[in-house]
Amino acid sequence: MESTASVATGSLRIDQAVTNRIIRQAALSVPGCVEKAAGVGRLFGKPLPQSDITTDGPYIAAEVHIAVSWPAPVAQVARSVRETVRTHLEAFMDAQVTEVAVFVDVITTDPQPGSKNRPPRVTFEDLAAFDSSPHVQHVVAPCDVEEGTDNEPIR
Repeated sequence: MESTASVATGSLRIDQAVTNRIIRQAALSVPGCVEKAAGVGRLFGKPLPQSDITTDGPYIAAEVHIAVSWPAPVAQVARSVRETVRTHLEAFMDAQVTEVAVFVDVITTDPQPGSKNRPPRVTFEDLAAFDSSPHVQHVVAPCDVEEGTDNEPIR
């Protein structure tokens, strides 16, 4: 017996807030990139990192504004953020990333929220050892489960 596979059609829309959250978490995973209220964000409660995205179908371009802890190799932190954001968008959103522009808006020695200590020194070695790839765990769930007469699944 031959069966024909059917392809579901429709559309998929991922809210920009979701994309911004992925970018924010990706940036904060990089050693030296820290959360910091800056500029207008202090008044409205939107701390760095922040992002602006442009989408066109499967294509995404992102502009990411970050704060970097001091002391740290600032340019290397920014490069690591760019690579990490790119890999996270590709993995989590199945997107084709055309550009990730990173802007360092603030350098800070302030303690992070919930801490009284200055941020630790970040070195080139720390950044070289950092794995920018997201740790995606695919979940597989059964799709076709029928119930038998005794309410037990038929396998």
